[in-house]
Amino acid sequence: MLNKEKEEYTRGKYHTNTIEGFWTLLKRGVYGQYHKVSVKHLQAYLNEFTFKYNHRDNKSIFDTLINKCALQNNTPVFS
Repeated sequence: MLNKEKEEYTRGKYHTNTIEGFWTLLKRGVYGQYHKVSVKHLQAYLNEFTFKYNHRDNKSIFDTLINKCALQNNTPVFS
């Protein structure tokens, strides 16, 4: 386990950059988009920002999102 109090941010292939980037995106989204979150819907907020983080380099994110929605009904929209 990494110890930030001892300024240990990396050990071999393990580092804190990924989770720090995710938390930054989540906090910015909560403060800027939702302003607050409820415990009832916390998992939905986390799912949304996890999707955004995992697809942050995707230039066609809108198409990806629409396809995921359409595939829920087994109807692909874009190829």
